[in-house]
Amino acid sequence: KSNPIICNTTFIKYLTKRAEKLGVEILSGYRYIENEGKHIKIKNLETKEIIELQDNKIIGADGPSSNVAKNNMLYENKREFLTGVQARVKLKDFDKTKIEFYPYIGEYAWFTPESDEIARIGVAARAEQNPKRIFDDFMKKYVGAESKHKGQILEMQGGPIPLHKPKTPVRFKYKNFSATLIGDSALQIKNTTGGGIIPGMKAAKILSENFETYPVSLSK
Repeated sequence: KSNPIICNTTFIKYLTKRAEKLGVEILSGYRYIENEGKHIKIKNLETKEIIELQDNKIIGADGPSSNVAKNNMLYENKREFLTGVQARVKLKDFDKTKIEFYPYIGEYAWFTPESDEIARIGVAARAEQNPKRIFDDFMKKYVGAESKHKGQILEMQGGPIPLHKPKTPVRFKYKNFSATLIGDSALQIKNTTGGGIIPGMKAAKILSENFETYPVSLSK
């Protein structure tokens, strides 16, 4: 079986087109600010104009530091994060068929071929471990005068990786209003790799099939 490497940007564009074909209205260039129940405020990032929408449901798919969670009593369970640091690197002389995983570097580190010339190389570590230092040490194997791979960094990437916690609240209900979390905002990731796409999409399928039976962990 193959293990496809997904480009997040391309994947998001693909999902956007599918959603629009189904009639979904997408307001690009806006950011969620806050809500008081069904009164939801979003901000135009170009004009800075704040507009208000009204709906009795809001779904937070806004990442590990979710503002939807913070504004709807769903961020109270103490969250823990790793810092992920990754580079896309152009290399010479490497096995294009093998993914390497290092569970003893930081919390874990990886080498994942993307093409015949490019690999994604990164580490995930706790803040107190100094993720950037660990990453720099790890990269010496692939980049630099002493490396046989003669790697060239093309792009740097990074960000927080949430750690999954069982019983994390994913829904707040009050009267006829509900706020629901999904994906990274609900800490739905694989703790072995930090991957969130597959767990998040499985949760999205469950949510779409029956909104009311999606786990309710907090109510008022």
